[in-house]
Amino acid sequence: VKKAGRSPAGFLKNLPHFWKRNLQNLFPRIRRTGVLAEKAMFRATGQVNTHKGLIFTMGILSACAGHCYARIRRFDTAEILASASEMTEKALEADFFEMSQRTPVTHGEILFQKYKERGIRGEAQKGFPIIGGNSASSDETVPCHRA
Repeated sequence: VKKAGRSPAGFLKNLPHFWKRNLQNLFPRIRRTGVLAEKAMFRATGQVNTHKGLIFTMGILSACAGHCYARIRRFDTAEILASASEMTEKALEADFFEMSQRTPVTHGEILFQKYKERGIRGEAQKGFPIIGGNSASSDETVPCHRA
């Protein structure tokens, strides 16, 4: 588990140079980085999925936070979550269509085909409402200061 916890961390350092892209172009770029992080996790854990959804969520939210800061020089919770929705909505809808046309590969794909449960992809499309409902109010921003 200790090895698995460290494996995706190095991949986050690759995200900053993507932040200034428009959101629709940003998702495919960070997705490639996420897939590399997932492969590292599987290698480190003997092919056990210990935190694939977390890698997906961290990548999206980190990229959206960076995108937000690059644009307005502060972190705004509501803007970050809205950006997550804007960034992923169309691409993930295409994923759902593609998943509905083939044999499922992952547990999440099985749940989608059987119950139409969209899981973490659906949460991303909606801007992670489970996070937004429990986070700072949309009026709060967090300034970022460099050390």
